[in-house]
Amino acid sequence: MVLICSHALLVALVSLTPSDTDQALKNLQGMWTPDSIESEGWVLDLDTPVKASYSRRTFGIKGDKLTIFFPDEHTSMEAKLIVNASVTPKQFDVVFPHGTKYVGIFAVDEDVLVVSYQWGASQKRPEHFTTHRGDKDDRPIVYILRRK
Repeated sequence: MVLICSHALLVALVSLTPSDTDQALKNLQGMWTPDSIESEGWVLDLDTPVKASYSRRTFGIKGDKLTIFFPDEHTSMEAKLIVNASVTPKQFDVVFPHGTKYVGIFAVDEDVLVVSYQWGASQKRPEHFTTHRGDKDDRPIVYILRRK
């Protein structure tokens, strides 16, 4: 009888413990702004007029919803954020209501978030947080974001 009660208590405690994925999603909550962006082996100069709009975008995460704010266009887009923290590096999928999906990886440390995903239609998930010249086919992009 004691063994059965002990087992039931252990199962109850384990079910109350947040999973790695739940904890990872919790760590992503908040508003994030770009600190730097790397593409094709180059760190983009976010102060140039062409790239400045990228630096003004903000990313809000609340629950499993990602909202991208585009202040230059006075608009925003929402998507579902799916996180898998059971692998290294941690993975994410961003799925927009119209069906477009981006897959990537992320790492978060306090108020710094590093994200790598494929630019364009490629569904190949990046394996690392770097880009290289000649990556034009897969076009990975790396954002370093800071929590506001």
